[in-house]
Amino acid sequence: MAAQPHVCPQCQRPNPAEATYCYYDGAVLVSTAVMGFGPVNVANLPFPRPFVFPSGRMCRTFNELAVAIVQEWATARELLSGGYLESFLGGIGRADLALAARQAAQFPDVDRGLDQLLGRLPCDREVIKPAKLAAEPLQVNLGTMQVGQDNRFELHLFNQGMRLLYGTVTVANVPWLVLGDTPGVQDKTFKCERELVIPVQVVGTKLRASLKPLIGRILIDSNGGKAEVTVTVQVPVKPFPEGILQGAQTPRQLAERAFKQPNEAAVYFETGKVKQWYEANGWAYGVQGPPANGLAAVQQFLEACGWTTPPRVECETQKVELQGPVNGPLQFTVTVKGLDPKPVFAWAVSNQPWLVPGRPHCKGKLATIPVSIPRIPAPETGDRLEAELTVTSNGRVKFTIPVTVQVSGSVEPPAPLPPTPAMSTPEAAPGLQGSEPAPLPESPMPAVEESPFAFGSASLSELSSTRPRPASEGVAVLDEEQVASVPIHRRHADYGWLHLLPLALLLVILAALVVVDIFRRPDAIRASVIKPPVEANVEKQELLDDTAYLRIMFNPNQGYRQRFGIVIPGHDGGQDKALTFMDRDDKGRLSNPGRTSNLCIRYDGKDFLFGRRGDGQPSVIHVRAHAARRADALADGYMPVQQMVAGEKHPVFRSVFIYPDGNERDPEGDPLGIRVTQEVGLRRSDVSRKYEVVLVRFLVENTGSHPHRIGLRYMLDTYIGSNDGVPFLVPDQDRLIQDKAEFRGEEVPQFIQALEKADLQDPGVVAHLMLRLPDTRYEPPERVVIAAWPDSELGGRCKGPSTEWEPDFHPIGARRDSAVFIYWAEKEMAPGEKREMGFAYGLGQVSTSTVASGKTQLAMTISGALRRKGVFTVTAYVANPERGQQVMIHLPGGFQLVQGEPRRNVPLVAGRYVPISWRVQAPDQLGEFEISVELGQHKQVQKIRIADKSFLD
Repeated sequence: MAAQPHVCPQCQRPNPAEATYCYYDGAVLVSTAVMGFGPVNVANLPFPRPFVFPSGRMCRTFNELAVAIVQEWATARELLSGGYLESFLGGIGRADLALAARQAAQFPDVDRGLDQLLGRLPCDREVIKPAKLAAEPLQVNLGTMQVGQDNRFELHLFNQGMRLLYGTVTVANVPWLVLGDTPGVQDKTFKCERELVIPVQVVGTKLRASLKPLIGRILIDSNGGKAEVTVTVQVPVKPFPEGILQGAQTPRQLAERAFKQPNEAAVYFETGKVKQWYEANGWAYGVQGPPANGLAAVQQFLEACGWTTPPRVECETQKVELQGPVNGPLQFTVTVKGLDPKPVFAWAVSNQPWLVPGRPHCKGKLATIPVSIPRIPAPETGDRLEAELTVTSNGRVKFTIPVTVQVSGSVEPPAPLPPTPAMSTPEAAPGLQGSEPAPLPESPMPAVEESPFAFGSASLSELSSTRPRPASEGVAVLDEEQVASVPIHRRHADYGWLHLLPLALLLVILAALVVVDIFRRPDAIRASVIKPPVEANVEKQELLDDTAYLRIMFNPNQGYRQRFGIVIPGHDGGQDKALTFMDRDDKGRLSNPGRTSNLCIRYDGKDFLFGRRGDGQPSVIHVRAHAARRADALADGYMPVQQMVAGEKHPVFRSVFIYPDGNERDPEGDPLGIRVTQEVGLRRSDVSRKYEVVLVRFLVENTGSHPHRIGLRYMLDTYIGSNDGVPFLVPDQDRLIQDKAEFRGEEVPQFIQALEKADLQDPGVVAHLMLRLPDTRYEPPERVVIAAWPDSELGGRCKGPSTEWEPDFHPIGARRDSAVFIYWAEKEMAPGEKREMGFAYGLGQVSTSTVASGKTQLAMTISGALRRKGVFTVTAYVANPERGQQVMIHLPGGFQLVQGEPRRNVPLVAGRYVPISWRVQAPDQLGEFEISVELGQHKQVQKIRIADKSFLD
C-alpha cells in the first residue's frame, strides 16, 4: 500500500510522504504520532547533517546556526556571498530558505542581506533578540562658544539586541551641526552590530550669536527604535562697539538707533562696520550690493530690514551709444532719480569685462554711477561692441541699459625714440603713457536740491557734497542735453632746432592728423542719453493693456478680514465668476470672499491663523490707517492697506501681523517677535502680458531677540469658473490628478493647471497656479498636497475655514470640492533673519484655434519664466487619442529642450484629456517667437515674448 501524503496543517496542500517540511510554505510536516509528543520545535529539530563553519564550529539546529551567524558575523557574511548557506539550506530540503539565502546574497548591502536571512530562520525568539537602539549621550551642553570656534563630540550608538541595527541619523534644521569627519554631512545612514561611534562636528562659522542658547537636535531613526539627542550651546552676542550705535545687541536695536539718528549712524553703514558687526555675530547681512554713502546707506539698511518703504525711482538713462578707437578710454554716467522725498541708492553690474561700473555716489534723491571703459578692445567680429548694465536701486528695482561702442580706427602707442642731446621728450597724452591708459577721473555729481529723509516725522538734510569737474581732464561728461566729443590724442616729439628735417616731418604729420580730427569730430566718440518713463525702460517700450482682468476682494467680516477671493469680472452677461470659492447672496452676487482659504503660521510647534483674533496683533502703522474704527481694528484685525508699487498700474494690499516674543516693543509701539507681512497684488502674466495674475507674497521676519522655528501653510480653496471639482494638470506627469496627490522637495511642480470643461474646443476658464516663482529670492514650497477641501463634516482634523496646519487629506471626490495646500518648510529663524515666500494664481492661456475632423482634440499651454535663459514648461493637452499617436514639439532656433524628448507617445486614456509636458530653456535673446506642437493633422501654435525680466520678479 502506498504511503499517504502529508497534508500541510497551514496551507492544506498535499506533500510527498518522505517530506519533512511543506514544499509550499515551509511548515513542519512530521506527524505528532510518529514523534510521540506534541508540536515539533523546528528551532531545535536536528539537521540531517550539521553545518560546519571554517573555524570548526558545528551547527546541528537552526538555533545553533543563528547564534553562530551572530557570533561569527564576518565569516557568515563570506559564507552567504559564496553560496554555501544557500547550498546547505537547499540540501536539507528547505528550498524556501535557500531562495531567501540567494536573495540575501544579491542584496546591495551584504550585512543587511544577512540580517534579512537571519530573520527568516525558524529560531526561538529568546535566542535571537531583535535589534534595539540605545544612544549616549542624549543631552549635550557645549557651554559657551564664539562665532568661528569649532568643536567636536562623539555620539555612541549601542545595539542591545542580537540582529543588525541599521537606520539614519539626521541633524534637524540647524546648519552648525554636521555628522562625520570634515566636511561632514547632516544626514547619514548607519549599521551597527554592537557599538558605533559617530563624530559630530560643530561648525563655528555657522554659529549665530543669540541672547538665548542655541538648540540643535539630532534624530536617530532605526529598525530598533528612535532616539533624539539635544545639543545646547550659548553663543553670546558681541555688542556694537562704537559711536551712536554702541551697545546694540540685536539688529532690531541697531535699526532703532539708526532710525532715530541717521546722520550720526550713516558712517558706520558706509564704511562697512555694521556689516562687520553682523559677520562677527554670524548673522546674515541682508543688504544687497555695495554700501551706499551718506544717508542713502541708512536707507539701504532700513529697507533691507523692512523698517521703511522704498521710494519710487526711475533711471534717466535708457541706452548708451559710444564711438572710439581701439585702446582708447571712454567714460559716461548713469543717473537714478527718486520720485519720493527719500534718499536714493543704486549700483550697477556689467556683463562684459571691458565695461567697468565705478563706485556709486548718492545725494538726496539722486544716485550717480560712473562707468568707464579703460581700454576699448578690438571686436572679435565687425566693428561693434555690445554690453549690458544692470542697475539696481531702492526696492530692488532693476533697470537694464544696453551699451554699444562703434569702434573706429586704432590708437597704437609707438615705441619711444632714443633721446639725443638736442631733443626733449614731452610727457605723453593722458591715457597713452606706455602700454596702460591713465586713470580715468572720477565722474562728477550734479548739484541737487537737498531733500528730506522721510524715516519718521523729522526731515533730515543730505550732508554729502559734490566735487566740481576740472575742465582740463580731456574726457567730457555725457549729460542729458549734449553730445560730448573726446579728442583723439597722438604722441608726438619735439626734435629741437638741431634736427629741422625730422621736426618738419613731424609737423606735417601732426597737421594732417589735426585736419582729419576736425573733419571727423561730429562722428567721433559720442553718447546719447534718453529719459524714458521708468516702465518703458523696464518693459522695453512695449504697448501693454492695463485693463484688470481679475479683481481682488477682501472679506469684510470679523475674523476673516485678511482673507481674499479672486473674481473674474464680466462673464456670463455681466455676472462675475469666482476663481476661488465664494458664497452667493440671495440676489446671486458673489459674497464672503476668501472665507474658505487661510494662511497658517506654525510658530515653535503651535498653529496660528493669520488675521484671526487672539492669534496675533496687527501692526499699529496699519491700524492707524483705520483710525475711525481703531478699537475694532485692534480687537479683531483690520482691512489691508492699499499701496501703489513703482511701475505697476494697480495697487497691492498689504497686511502685517506680529506674534510677540516677550514685552519688548519697537519705536512705533509694535511688539518684537515674529512679524508676518501678507501682500496681494495684481500682476501681468508673462504669457498674455495682461493683468490676469494675482501675486501673493509673504515676508516673515524675526524682529525679536530669540530664535524661533517658523513654517507657513496656505490653503487655497480653488473654484474653476463654475466647477469646484475638476481634475488638475501637473507637469511631467502624464495623468490628471482626480483624487489626491502629494509632492515633496524637488518633486514640487513649477505650476498646476485646471480646465473648467473637458472639451478642448471650449475649455472655459483656465486656472493657473504657479508654485515656483521665477525670482529666486522666493523660497520654493517644501510640500504641496492636492486633495478635497477639509469640510468639517469629514471629521478629524478637518475644520473647514478654521483648519490648521495638517488636516486629514481626503480624495477630491469625497466632497466634489478641491483645494491645494502649499507648505513652506519649518526652519529655525535667528534674530534679524527674514524669509520671503509666495505663489501666483490667476488665468492661464490655452491655444485651441486649430481642430481637425474626428474626435481627437489638441490644445497647448505655456507657463514659466519667459525671460532670457529662463526655463519654462510647454504642455500639450490631447483628448480622445488614437492608438500609436505621437505628439511633437517644434522650437525656434536657440531654444533648447531641458526635459523630455521632442517626440512623445500619447497614452490612451478613455474619456479624459491627458497632458504631455516639456521643459524648455529660452536663448539669451529678446523678441517674439512661435512654439508649436503637432499631433497628426492637428497643430497648435502659440506666440511668446522673451523679455529681460519676468513680471513676477
